[in-house]
Amino acid sequence: MKFLHHVFVLLLISTLVLESEAELGGIGRRPRRYTSCTLPPTPRGTEISNRPHLYSEGAVTTYSCPYWHTQVTGSTTKTCSNGVWTGEDLVCKPKEGPKPFCPTPPIPANTIVKSCTATSNFTDGNFCQYECSSGYARLHWSSDIKICRNGVWTGDDLECLRGCPSPYTDTTANTDCDVDQHNTVGARCSCYCLPRYIPVSGNITRTCSYDGTWTGTPLVCKSGSPWPEHDMKNYCNRLLGRKDIYGSEFQEVP
Repeated sequence: MKFLHHVFVLLLISTLVLESEAELGGIGRRPRRYTSCTLPPTPRGTEISNRPHLYSEGAVTTYSCPYWHTQVTGSTTKTCSNGVWTGEDLVCKPKEGPKPFCPTPPIPANTIVKSCTATSNFTDGNFCQYECSSGYARLHWSSDIKICRNGVWTGDDLECLRGCPSPYTDTTANTDCDVDQHNTVGARCSCYCLPRYIPVSGNITRTCSYDGTWTGTPLVCKSGSPWPEHDMKNYCNRLLGRKDIYGSEFQEVP
């Protein structure tokens, strides 16, 4: 009985070993390795709309027809298989009739059109650039470009709020502005002189007024300061009632 048990165990082990070797491609063979593909081809008259990050086995590239074209035959995808892009080429043809034009460019609130790539009959790809009206400041994250696509102007509106332009300072003055408020009404701009310069006129702190101008006058500096840069900043910060660059309260110097 023990003998039959040992024979059964040996047969079971042999079967498992043979199955493992079969999965690896046979005795003495290495597992199959796939070859990555080169750059995906672009059939004539088509566009790649979605390109994979890696051209490895199984990667898929998606194709589309260009503007004012339609698909005739072929596939919109190609797949990387053993180092080759497989799939029938996409074939496109122009649509019938004239291409649609975009209407006159829209003008979002508190903006003006700065320039356009055409003056009329705006077709696909034409674009216009916008800027804020006088007395308004642009929010940094808003877009200033709109593009004509399929007869429609695309792109987010430029957002402008009542504010001031970038504050002017003398060429020897270094300006630090309150960026969080984007030069909008109430934003405060703090100025200080470059190393080896001292202030002679103007205001260290200026505030953006509702009429789109900065209060006070530009800071003007002249050569002659023996202070290093951090002392010059401390001097200005003292006038502003701030702490010094080390976070300590200022001590009066005798």
